Amino acid sequence: MSNRVVFFDRDGTLNKRNKSGYVVNIDAMSFPSDIWILKDLTINQVGIVTNQSCIGKGIVTYEEVYGLTNDLKSLFSANTDF
Repeated sequence: MSNRVVFFDRDGTLNKRNKSGYVVNIDAMSFPSDIWILKDLTINQVGIVTNQSCIGKGIVTYEEVYGLTNDLKSLFSANTDF
C-alpha cells in the first residue's frame, strides 16, 4: 500500500481566519462549512502547514502554536463533526 499524504495550510484553508487577530486556541477556531469533505479523502496522513508571524511578534509562543496544531490534529483524527 502506498503512503498517501496531503498537506493543508491552516489559516484560511482548514480554519476560517479570525477577524479579531490570531487564533491562539482551539475554542477560537471556526471551520468552513465544507470542511466535512476531508473525511472522504483516502489518505494515510494529513500535514498542517502554517506560518505564524504571531510567534515572532511575541503574541504566542512556539509551544502554544504547536499545542494548537496538535489539538487540531486530534479533532480531525477523532472523526467528529466540525
